[in-house]
Amino acid sequence: MTNKSGSGFLSTEINDCIPLFRKRFASEYELIDQINEFYYDLQNCFVGQEATLEIVYYLTALTELHKLYQSVILLLERGLDSSANIVMRSAIELSLKLLEAMRNPDQIDAFIAKDEETHLKISK
Repeated sequence: MTNKSGSGFLSTEINDCIPLFRKRFASEYELIDQINEFYYDLQNCFVGQEATLEIVYYLTALTELHKLYQSVILLLERGLDSSANIVMRSAIELSLKLLEAMRNPDQIDAFIAKDEETHLKISK
């Protein structure tokens, strides 16, 4: 079996299916669009602020959230709803984590410490 460049997932012909997938996965698009609105609302909170460790933490998390958003859109446009739902769950979890951090700014050091601990475990 030969795999040609531009076939399957990379085929430009699949672009013709995007309107069909947008209709078929309308509820998924609606949810991920709400997450994207949350992203922009939260991003605007940091405009013009000094880059403290806490702000860098938020902005790093927001960058990751936006990458997850883009991934979900691409997966849905290719009809890969199962994979999109897995990535969307990560986006929802990160959104909830960011929301909790914003509601309890005194807990941000605990969030940062937990993330650092997780990264150290992964890097070993």
